[in-house]
Amino acid sequence: MACGPNEAAAHGPLQRRRRAGAGSSPFTVPDAPLMQAALFVQLSWPQWRHHPWQRAAALLAVMLGVALAFSVQLINESALSELGTAVRAVNGEPDFRLRAASNSGFDEALYARVAAHPQVALAGPRVEGTATAGAANGRPPVTLQVIGLDALSAATL
Repeated sequence: MACGPNEAAAHGPLQRRRRAGAGSSPFTVPDAPLMQAALFVQLSWPQWRHHPWQRAAALLAVMLGVALAFSVQLINESALSELGTAVRAVNGEPDFRLRAASNSGFDEALYARVAAHPQVALAGPRVEGTATAGAANGRPPVTLQVIGLDALSAATL
């Protein structure tokens, strides 16, 4: 069954319509979702129907590619995290620090409880503070940072 030029244009995604008024376009474009659906039905659906395994293989290949990229990203993040942990261990930095919320410090019994915890391998107290040395001979006062360590526990750290 053959269609005339006016009938063929009426069945495609673009439809020819006459409008009254000078300067207006003789073509109107339907909504984008309708146009996409019409193009899919006209162009892709016959291909999908005739070659279903080819389309399934393409979909599987895309899924495997995304999974591979995601797994490479996870492996990269894990390797960088392990490298950072090893560098901190070599430099002697602690894995965890317990600090007081205020300058008044916290009870020393808390250190004993933390050091005795079964998941804590090594613990060492460290006290930090600032001191101001008085002015002498016309010099301005100097602020010093004072760090106190337990010498016996610091040797094992």
